[in-house]
Amino acid sequence: MSDLTGRKPTNAYLAGYLDADGCIRFAGGTPRVEIAGVFPWILEEYVSRWGGSVRPMKTNHTRPTWRWTICGDRAERCLLDLLPDLYVKKAQGQLVLQARRMEPGPYRDCVVAQVKALKHGDYHG
Repeated sequence: MSDLTGRKPTNAYLAGYLDADGCIRFAGGTPRVEIAGVFPWILEEYVSRWGGSVRPMKTNHTRPTWRWTICGDRAERCLLDLLPDLYVKKAQGQLVLQARRMEPGPYRDCVVAQVKALKHGDYHG
């Protein structure tokens, strides 16, 4: 995807989009990254860089909504590429990458619990 000037979105832009509308988690022993949005052509940029798929979501919204999903090695590569520019979800990304390198067990479970806790943080600053 490129804009009218032929420029492609930077990793910083894509990281910001993930920060705003994405989800980073560790499920089933593997990293998973998802982004929901109303602009499928932006989500297709993620597909062209890291793979995965874009599918329509069933919602009650009047506008069609789409979801890009990626997991495993491709999700790890995506996180490694975007991590320097993540802001809101940087700690989640770091913890998911840490969990990926750990053997299953109580230590990894603790790291995964930290990822989940960050998803439910205090948004009232």
